[in-house]
Amino acid sequence: RDYKVTGVQTCALPISTKRTLVVWSLETGKLHAAYSVDGVAKGTPLRFTAHVESVIACVHAFGDGDDPDGGKGVLAALLDVKTGEGGAVKGAREVTEGEGEPRCLTFDGELLCVGTSGGAVIAWNVGEAYAPWKGYHGGEVGCVANVPGDAARIVSGGADGRIILWDGEGKAQARMEVGSPVTAIHAPSPRLALAGTEDGAVHVVALCDGRSEEHTSELQSPCNLVCRLL
Repeated sequence: RDYKVTGVQTCALPISTKRTLVVWSLETGKLHAAYSVDGVAKGTPLRFTAHVESVIACVHAFGDGDDPDGGKGVLAALLDVKTGEGGAVKGAREVTEGEGEPRCLTFDGELLCVGTSGGAVIAWNVGEAYAPWKGYHGGEVGCVANVPGDAARIVSGGADGRIILWDGEGKAQARMEVGSPVTAIHAPSPRLALAGTEDGAVHVVALCDGRSEEHTSELQSPCNLVCRLL
């Protein structure tokens, strides 16, 4: 998969099968830089990347039975392609061990969140170096998204047909049943999320603001079924 990276002129970031990140300038067609991920991941295959400007979040993981050393869990790292600086996210492998393979990733420059096949939603505030938090769906997590704003919130969708809004400490602020596995989710504003489901529906969901002391039990959907893809 290729990604466009801002902050380094205009660049593309192809992911090669040799576990090397290669940054190309789209303006000149020339190679900007190449980075080996083996220094951090020690040969663990690269699964997902997400970026904010020139900083890339990388998630590495072996599939079940693929790791010759028997290691489990997810390795996460940050890399600034503009300066070449970066390193592993501490404790990522320990907190993800036993939670299944990574299925999705979101990163906003501070909050890094991974959804897993075991139903876990795991987030690290890498900007403040807070301890990670962990929450759960009743099935595989198909998508996660950062909610804009200063509250460090995450919205996730799972195979259990639920959308869950998480606060900055990993507590579920609200839940919504949509009746089908959630395969895509995006939060363009602090009060709005868009979710796509396996049955071809797109839902527009109003997010609570999290200011009330009592958590909202259900997310509100102003237009529960916006459209059904035919």
